[in-house]
Amino acid sequence: MQKYRHYNVRHLHIDLKYKLHQCQMHCKKPLEALSMLQSIPAKQRNARTNMALGKLYIQNGMERAAVTSFKEVLRVS
Repeated sequence: MQKYRHYNVRHLHIDLKYKLHQCQMHCKKPLEALSMLQSIPAKQRNARTNMALGKLYIQNGMERAAVTSFKEVLRVS
């Protein structure tokens, strides 16, 4: 934990959820991956999370939600 001494615990949870999303994608479980990313509160999502969400929304035919996520990527970046 010394390495993460200055790292906010909230960020650790967000990073963990993102990594779990990656594992679920690797296991070919896109709906579980989508659910994992959606469990991150919108105000705490970073550009990487919103980009992944946008891609998953497109894969699942949710174009409006994808556009919103991609707009957030541009806003956050």
